[in-house]
Amino acid sequence: MKSMRFIFGASQPIVATEDGVRIELPVPLLSGKRDARIANLEPDAHTVHLDHGATICDSRLLAGALCIPDPYPLAEQTRQAYETVIRSCQDYALVRIWNYVPHINQHTGDLEAYRAFCKGRSEAFADHQLAMPAASAVGIHHPFLIIAFIATRDPVVHVENPEQVPAYCYPDTYGPRPPSFSRASLIHGGDGRTRAFVSGTAAIKGHASMYPGSLADQVEVTLDNLSIMQREVAKHRSGMPESCKPLLGDTTIYIRKPDHAAEIIRMLDSKDLLSPTSRVVHADICRAELLVEIETQDPDIAAPSA
Repeated sequence: MKSMRFIFGASQPIVATEDGVRIELPVPLLSGKRDARIANLEPDAHTVHLDHGATICDSRLLAGALCIPDPYPLAEQTRQAYETVIRSCQDYALVRIWNYVPHINQHTGDLEAYRAFCKGRSEAFADHQLAMPAASAVGIHHPFLIIAFIATRDPVVHVENPEQVPAYCYPDTYGPRPPSFSRASLIHGGDGRTRAFVSGTAAIKGHASMYPGSLADQVEVTLDNLSIMQREVAKHRSGMPESCKPLLGDTTIYIRKPDHAAEIIRMLDSKDLLSPTSRVVHADICRAELLVEIETQDPDIAAPSA
């Protein structure tokens, strides 16, 4: 079986294609599981090498990653990278994208890096008039732009949080182009199973950051948003009751300050929210006032045997 997986805690970013696509991330692992298997594909899945990356696809799934060194000017390099992603997924619908942006809260030219990144991404999506997949974007302290993605030929549903403004509708207070993602995306598999991906989620209500500087309060708001998303996701799962459980099977907790790790682990453990597939990692959050972001997804679904 071939797969796409993340390896956290690498010293330098690498996209490798042995037995699938492996993305080694320079995101320090503070606690939990180092390996995150994102997608399983059929044993005869086909690999395509790209400039700065690769894709692998089978009859229903496509997974891939780009690792672009010195991606400046960032807005233009992001737009070009997303053009590559979109071309690679021509026969598939994008479901989930992970973005690792160099020095995300620092300025590059006349824009903060995250706003420059959002500008390039939004322009690429607008050119193709695509639906917005689930996504996350966090900062790394390396001069690389890393974009990983999965797409499918199965039906896809994109879901929003009723207590948050859709990111693609944010006002220009947050930059010249809004972020381009939905709060969650679901794959309705041909075998009747549904797999959910919940985007990177933080302490935002409406479009405003909540409780700047308070870790405990930000964690509570983040978990509330995740609980809301689980209820919204449950509405699209046939025969399943609505759930207020905030986290799915595989969860990554990004924290801005490594010395917050013990407190976050204590808070989540007290709520019985940590699992063997959870991890806490050190990364900058897209807004400078935010201290934590959590993404979660259903476990990977094994591909059928050849």
